[in-house]
Amino acid sequence: MRSLLLIAIIFLLSFESMAQQEQIDSLQHLLESRQQEDTVRFRLLINLSDLYLTKPDESKRYLDEANNLAKELNYENGIAESYCSLAHYFWNLSEYPQALEHGLLALRGYEKTNHAEGLYETYNTLSGIHTTLGEFDKAGGYMN
Repeated sequence: MRSLLLIAIIFLLSFESMAQQEQIDSLQHLLESRQQEDTVRFRLLINLSDLYLTKPDESKRYLDEANNLAKELNYENGIAESYCSLAHYFWNLSEYPQALEHGLLALRGYEKTNHAEGLYETYNTLSGIHTTLGEFDKAGGYMN
């Protein structure tokens, strides 16, 4: 019975991995065919970075490109979103000072545009980083 359960788990994980690779291939194809520097290209870059969580270098490359594109387009919510994604990236690597720096940049950007969903995500991110650091008072401040 245990071996059947183990086989089922391995099968499901391999199926998910193949599905994720199909998503990556599809998004990369769309990105290659989308030469226009616009918010659609920005979204493709962000989505690709999210799929490369197990390959931090690839994820960071897409995040940096998305951040640069958002700045080029003067796309305030995109700039803030890319900073928030970079905060997650650095948090996952346990590089907390850089995670906090990027989180605060995201917060400032979302405050400029009063983007409620972005503010919520950034508060959660900053709260999580401070919790990881054991700074519960600061974390609580962002939760409230």
